[in-house]
Amino acid sequence: MKLKLGSFSRNLALVMSGTIIAQLINILVAPLLSRLYEPEAFGVFAVYTSILSIVGVIIALRYELAIQIPKSKRSAIHIFILTLLIIFTITLFTLILVALFDNEIASFLGGNEFINMLWWLPISVFTLGLFKTLNQLIIRLKEFKTLTYSQLNRSIFTAIVQIIGGLLIKSPGGLIGGQAIGQAAAVIFMGKKVYKRKTFSILSWKRVFKEFKKHKEFAIFSAPQALLNSLSQNILVILLAFFFTSTIVGFYALSERILKIPLRMIGQSLRQVFFQKASETYNSNKSVNKITKRLTIYLSLIGLIPTAIVIIYGPELFSIILGSKWREAGVYAQILMPAFFMSFINIPAVVIVPVIKLQKFHMNYEIILTTLRVGTILVGGVLQSIILTLSLYSLVSVLMNILLINYIIQHPNSRTNDLKF
Repeated sequence: MKLKLGSFSRNLALVMSGTIIAQLINILVAPLLSRLYEPEAFGVFAVYTSILSIVGVIIALRYELAIQIPKSKRSAIHIFILTLLIIFTITLFTLILVALFDNEIASFLGGNEFINMLWWLPISVFTLGLFKTLNQLIIRLKEFKTLTYSQLNRSIFTAIVQIIGGLLIKSPGGLIGGQAIGQAAAVIFMGKKVYKRKTFSILSWKRVFKEFKKHKEFAIFSAPQALLNSLSQNILVILLAFFFTSTIVGFYALSERILKIPLRMIGQSLRQVFFQKASETYNSNKSVNKITKRLTIYLSLIGLIPTAIVIIYGPELFSIILGSKWREAGVYAQILMPAFFMSFINIPAVVIVPVIKLQKFHMNYEIILTTLRVGTILVGGVLQSIILTLSLYSLVSVLMNILLINYIIQHPNSRTNDLKF
């Protein structure tokens, strides 16, 4: 079975090269960070990144994805300007919430150690919004080399600052500051490239408002769906912090960090380039069904062996690579690996959702998935069993992802762009 995708394959290879190097940096620094920081620090950092991830998916109300949709470059630029306005607004709202309720939020999460991290949140929300939006514009302009270098900048600056933080202060602030500075470095790099293209000479505020109305389905359906998806993925960390100690959260956090490396190494690049290719294919009156099926199969084959290795040897691998104090994290990895495998292979199906106009279905799916995941965490948390919590969470994730992939690939909309409303 040959996947003849032409420019798609070349662009994917280019973006993946940067992503792979960036993730190799993360792999190399992981054993060092695990020895510089205690599990409690990773626990606080995990709660922070979970909150950031939840806010981050709606920082532009998903309008950043609409940058790829229109045939006209002018429309895409005006959507980009629209996303910037939304990012500024939501960042300001986040700052106000932190200023008014920092003590209450920290108390819910488990204590005063969370107060300092909350004040990093508006900064990180702002830079994350710019990062995601500039990513989409760079892809639209087909500046894939710029995308590659921005990923490298992000990982290098993050690693350097986190290592220095671990040597000097050994607190969660080192991990959080490294992430924020790495993100800002990537934003500055991409921003310079976009500015040099002199892209904004055709700006019209009337056109910005027109694009806001034209692509309102992203705010109405895609943003709530993405929020629910992010909640379902990140609520585990927040509820773990509520029910269990920071040490347990730290074990989970590092196991998740390691298991997500393949998702970031291959999945992120594939998601970015495949969305551009799927949109282009759809605009050319061609079906996206076949390429979606093939990529799903290929991802399954790629992920099988690593999944089996972690399920069989998880605790031993974590002890050897990260240090003996992280053996418990390897046990968590064994339980969660099937769920991460399904999240890896569902990428092509999820990517084509906005292209084939299934946002409403996806939103309803996420409501059900989030409800089930929260239910499993509450059951395990009330019974004070972290193993039961993770087992139920993983089982629900696997079953629901199987249903999702099958439904999207078999849906008639993936076979034609002659959609009926």
